[in-house]
Amino acid sequence: MPDLFIPMDTARFTNYHRNIVAQGILNRFTLGYIEAHRESVKSRYATFDTFNADFQVSEKMMDELLKLAEEEKLEFKEEEYQKSASLISLQIKALIARDLFDMNEYYQVLNADNESLKKAIVLLSNPKEYLRILSGK
Repeated sequence: MPDLFIPMDTARFTNYHRNIVAQGILNRFTLGYIEAHRESVKSRYATFDTFNADFQVSEKMMDELLKLAEEEKLEFKEEEYQKSASLISLQIKALIARDLFDMNEYYQVLNADNESLKKAIVLLSNPKEYLRILSGK
C-alpha cells in the first residue's frame, strides 16, 4: 500500500479511446496535423511555455480526428467519446508538443493532469506534512 492513496479517475479510459490509440488513429491524426500546420504553429508558439499556456485543441481538430476514425471503420460511440474527449484532447496537445519541442515537453503537458504527481510535489514541498503521512499520524 502506498504512503498516501490517491484514487485514479479511470472513467475517461473507455474502449473508444483505447481503440483510437491502439489502431494508431490518434498518432496519425496528430502527425497529419503537424505536417499541415507546422510553420503556423511554430511561429505562433515560439516557446514551449507559450504553447503550453495558449495552445488549445479545437472542436474542428476533434471533428477531424473523429472523421479519421470513421474512415478507419472505427464505430463511433457517443457516450464513450464524451467521457474520453478531455483525455483525447490532452493527448493530442502532448503529441504536438513532443513533435514541436521534445519528449520532456510531452510529459509536461500530460503531467498537468496527473493528480498523483501534483500531490507528490505538494507533499515533497512540505517536509512536515510528508513526515506526518509517513509516520501514519
